[in-house]
Amino acid sequence: MVKITAGSGSAAVPAIRFQAGARLHIRLADDAGEFRKSGWSGETPVFGIPMVSGFVALAMVGSDAGGRDFEMLVPFGMTHRVMAMSKSFSLADEKGAGVSGGGLAIPVHFAEGSTPAPVVVHLTGKK
Repeated sequence: MVKITAGSGSAAVPAIRFQAGARLHIRLADDAGEFRKSGWSGETPVFGIPMVSGFVALAMVGSDAGGRDFEMLVPFGMTHRVMAMSKSFSLADEKGAGVSGGGLAIPVHFAEGSTPAPVVVHLTGKK
């Protein structure tokens, strides 16, 4: 944050550094058809990355009969821990392992210049 007061004339600001990154894509697959049954109404699971400054949610960028899509740009070369949480629905990771009430932590790491495949999380039913 930069604060400029009346009469100060100028202010020093930190340099802004851009970093190369990848598009982190999460596919929420509706295997059990729970969203289709409810017409996509109600609570949607939340995906985000915990940061020092708080939880940053991935933006929902699309939906279709088979699921929903979420995205965020993340820097190359860093490991990010994506959290998947839902109050109303049961979730499972790509291998089908169920997730308890605390949510699902998905580690993602993209090598410099890579084109990452989507991370798939399965919505397996209502809680």
